[in-house]
Amino acid sequence: MGLGLGDGFAMVLSVESYSPEQVDAAARVLEKLAALDDRRDPKNPRRDFTRRPYHRVISIQHEQPTANQKTSSPKRCHVLARNISQGGLSFVYPGRLDIPRLLVSPSGPGSEYIWFRAEVVRVREVEDGFWEYGVSFRGRVEVVDPVRRTNAR
Repeated sequence: MGLGLGDGFAMVLSVESYSPEQVDAAARVLEKLAALDDRRDPKNPRRDFTRRPYHRVISIQHEQPTANQKTSSPKRCHVLARNISQGGLSFVYPGRLDIPRLLVSPSGPGSEYIWFRAEVVRVREVEDGFWEYGVSFRGRVEVVDPVRRTNAR
């Protein structure tokens, strides 16, 4: 059973709250995935865009506010990005999230000026309780008030 980013988003763990063991595990997972990437053909014909390493903290939040969020600010979570392309990005998280669609800010905490609607297109368990999520960008979102509202472009 996974954690959702809807009503249960407050329980989702941001990277700033990882235990020392989770920080170490995240580093191992990112190294393992990078090593797998090094063995794969970078010119994969299934990909429209070339992936680039993108190791930084990014922000995600639920695409649609839930009934409980209409009067409160949307919940955000900070996760570790792995790579990025023009079409999307991937990130790792210490658990299974049930999130078919979300908003992603590749610029990360404190500089969340650019947001994209994204659809989760790949989910796989890696190791040590970490999962990798691949998301495809579906359009840019203009953030009017970074805490309360967004307007889709």
